[in-house]
Amino acid sequence: MEPIRAAAPAPRGPDNVLIVDPDAVSRRFVEIALGGRSDLRLLAATDGGSALEILATTRVHLILAETDFGDMNGLQLFRRLIQETRLSGVPFVFLSADTRVTTRRAAFAAGVDDFLAKPCDGDVLATRVRALIARERRSVAAASRANSFDLGGRFAELALPDLVTFLEQGRRSGTISVACSDGLGTIFLDQGRVVHAVFGTLVGPQALMALATDPAGRFEFSLGPCRVEAAQQTITEWTQFQVMQDARAGRTKGGTTKYFAVSAGASQISGPTENAAAAADPNAAAPAASRPAAPARTNLIPAFIPDPGSATLMAEAVQDGFTLGDLMSFTDEDLSRWTGATPARDRFHVLLVADLPQGISALLPLAGAPTDDWILRSLSPKVKALGLSFFLRRERLLDLVLVDIREPGRFSESLRRTPSAMIVAPPGAEPETVGVRARVELADLACRLTPPVTLVAGDAMLKKALRSITSRSGGEIAVRGLPSLLGAPGADLRTVLAEGIRLCAGARRS
Repeated sequence: MEPIRAAAPAPRGPDNVLIVDPDAVSRRFVEIALGGRSDLRLLAATDGGSALEILATTRVHLILAETDFGDMNGLQLFRRLIQETRLSGVPFVFLSADTRVTTRRAAFAAGVDDFLAKPCDGDVLATRVRALIARERRSVAAASRANSFDLGGRFAELALPDLVTFLEQGRRSGTISVACSDGLGTIFLDQGRVVHAVFGTLVGPQALMALATDPAGRFEFSLGPCRVEAAQQTITEWTQFQVMQDARAGRTKGGTTKYFAVSAGASQISGPTENAAAAADPNAAAPAASRPAAPARTNLIPAFIPDPGSATLMAEAVQDGFTLGDLMSFTDEDLSRWTGATPARDRFHVLLVADLPQGISALLPLAGAPTDDWILRSLSPKVKALGLSFFLRRERLLDLVLVDIREPGRFSESLRRTPSAMIVAPPGAEPETVGVRARVELADLACRLTPPVTLVAGDAMLKKALRSITSRSGGEIAVRGLPSLLGAPGADLRTVLAEGIRLCAGARRS
């Protein structure tokens, strides 16, 4: 038998470059500079509308645009593109006859990749175009290698008992994040052994059983050290084995579910015939030690909730297009100091959990010019969160911190203040746009912070999950849906902030 050989990679076709320029002479120059190269294919548009039509049907690897068209300007086109996930990563270069410093500054502040002035050397243009396309390919390759999880799928294809058996054989430690039709859950493993599980208000074997018998769930396994201390573990090897056996029996024979209560490392079994209350409400029969505890909020500064009059003034101020905020960037230590500070003024603190390109695109129009200090701080190699602060009249402060929705737990320990409002803005309307692990981290973050008001864009599963944390957190959380994705008409950041202020004041009255 001949050895199996890996298939050769398919040859890659030419990269598509879209030229958006109303001037025929300029388009011809680009065609001459780039058209003779077999690795590039040129597409042309005379305005923003025709460019969007091409982008709707054709895969484009780089956009080369003038700064002004007949129907819109180049910055407007760029901002529309970065609000769509499928287009936000396409390199964007201005090739413009406008050589003013203010134009270049505005372009780079918006986030374009390069700005070239006409007339431009053809070889320089070709070199920069190919370098940017190559950089984007390396970035995509690095992102695919750096998945936040190591194994993922659906329980319909790989049932939880079989997944646990597979991880047990490999003696793997880590977490299984689960998204089911009615909630989010987490299973913790230590050397292949399940030691703890959480699902909504369930913990321990009850949570594990509920997750194991839901074939509609999606899962992501992330390899890493077990994060549950021995004293907090609620599942022993014996209860894990029994739950897995019962789960298999329940799927194949319609067997009766049993509920387990675990306390101080000992396990006891109660069936539905022995304890009807346990069957109706497993938590009711569980000892206090195994019930889900309210999240730790001991060091959080309480949220400021404005009265209706103050809320009206703040909402009007933030919706004023002339009101601009100061950009801020935070390391973990900076963020802890900032959110833990107590200024001598009313402070409406907002946490924006969003796709980073989409969040930055929504935030920058509200920001003034960056200061030298902000730019210098941004050049340091530490990972940072982005912020914005508005110093309003009548001694009022509105500040906002942007957190990546793909890693919502990244700065969790540095958030020392309960936000008056939290805005959750996934990059798309479908649940798959945010990973299972990120949704679990987001629910845990909201449960820990318990903001009075949470606004969610698009993702119905996220709304449902965030509403379910009220019983877990012991606090009242008003969850509202946005009419569309952040940045779309009717959901620009100024409008969303004003809505959050008004809803927060309403929470005070209720």
